[in-house]
Amino acid sequence: MDSDYIPGVPREDFIRASAISNSMDAVSFDTAKDYLRNTKLSSLFPANRSQIHHVTTETPVGEAFQTLIQQKILSMPVFEEKSATFVSFIDLLDVVYFIIESLKGTDLSDASFSQQIKTSKSLSKATAGYVAGSSGRNPFYPLEESAPLMAAVQLMADNKIQRVPVVSNTARNELLTIVTQSHVTNLINDQMDKLEFRSQTVQQLSLGASSVLTVDKKDKAINAFKLIHDKKVSGVAVIDSSNNDAIYANISASDIKHIGESAEHISRLFLPLEEYLKFVCGGGAPTPLSVPASATYEDVVKQMVAKKVHRIYVVNESKQAIGVVSLTDLLIALVKNL
Repeated sequence: MDSDYIPGVPREDFIRASAISNSMDAVSFDTAKDYLRNTKLSSLFPANRSQIHHVTTETPVGEAFQTLIQQKILSMPVFEEKSATFVSFIDLLDVVYFIIESLKGTDLSDASFSQQIKTSKSLSKATAGYVAGSSGRNPFYPLEESAPLMAAVQLMADNKIQRVPVVSNTARNELLTIVTQSHVTNLINDQMDKLEFRSQTVQQLSLGASSVLTVDKKDKAINAFKLIHDKKVSGVAVIDSSNNDAIYANISASDIKHIGESAEHISRLFLPLEEYLKFVCGGGAPTPLSVPASATYEDVVKQMVAKKVHRIYVVNESKQAIGVVSLTDLLIALVKNL
């Protein structure tokens, strides 16, 4: 499943799209390009910003793990004291994957995991800065608060990044907020009637042309998260080999949170995906979001916004995934067609 969240901010304090777009209700623009060029990032800030939790580059990885778990957040910025600036993001998937790799060959039962983190010699010297840097999944490309929204869209599209940190015009070490692809897509959805290409289809726009990364529902959950980590993507398709490889579900990096608030369920990672997904779906059956190649840009955006997901699969008549459209793809298409 996907999650729309602000890195470093507790889940209950996430900035919702409505809170962002309401600040622009009184302003009218003739085109989407005008809207993106004339909307400053500072206007997207909520009236009451929550504290953004962070760690330093020297924070032990075990401590970073505990902060992510205790604050119920999936990602947070990393601050380098030497340069007095934020330099990267670190997320729960990176940390859990690094810890499991470091503890290979040791007991990873639910009861022992937290203790292993505290006592492991292999983890004692590992820092948040090292884990974030070696991952490469979450680069830190800041923009000043006076920058236009278009700059954030362009940055996300060009670098295929999910989030852009917004810093003060006068102090780059003052992190004001974080704008995500989900937020931008919600804003674009509000301006949909101003997009001239909104009726073009997935096929016409060459959306979903990239190959689909897949794992079988019988594979272990840890293998899905390893694929997500290694390929530097935010999610992969789960297929059912017993049903002609039809798409069965989607699994995202954020789904790592189902190891529990204190990693008390770490052993779930070694379950088959069809079992792990029961925790993700609250015991219900997974319902992957999909569209045919004839779906329009508007169709795709509206479905992704409504379901709060980061990707949607393009399927054929046999329900096999023949492509995937991510939020990054939507922003790339937006930049190309404005």
